[in-house]
Amino acid sequence: MRNERFDLICSEDGEILFDENINDFKRGYESEYEPLTQAILKRLQSADEDWNLEGSVSANLNYLRGSNYVPEVVEEAKGMVFLALTKDGFLAPERIRIEAESFERDILLFNISIYVNENDFYNVYNLGVSYDMRDNRCIPRYIQGKSVKNG
Repeated sequence: MRNERFDLICSEDGEILFDENINDFKRGYESEYEPLTQAILKRLQSADEDWNLEGSVSANLNYLRGSNYVPEVVEEAKGMVFLALTKDGFLAPERIRIEAESFERDILLFNISIYVNENDFYNVYNLGVSYDMRDNRCIPRYIQGKSVKNG
């Protein structure tokens, strides 16, 4: 029996991905920040009523469905994302920076930066996500792991 622990990689729709090259499930490794990415996306793409579990943490962006871009909606969305990432101590509030802007009228773009090591501006995990307020879809747009110091 295997005692090895690992995280599975899922698609944006929550399907477990299979790696045909090794005939096994795709695994996430902490050094590549895949489990962190998966946990963030799960929280952002979820609503409380999706899980029907007490203690589940979700951004509930679905409450913005049908909204159009106004600065107040952008600020509310940023607050919802921030709360979903910090509510249960998942991430420390002082290590997160969230930027949001609108693309077209119905799509919000988020850039989530997490300072991985204290007092190291260059050691940052970044995740870009778009949220379509028409279709209630949250999609990763670019994923960049830790940045490195240049020079």
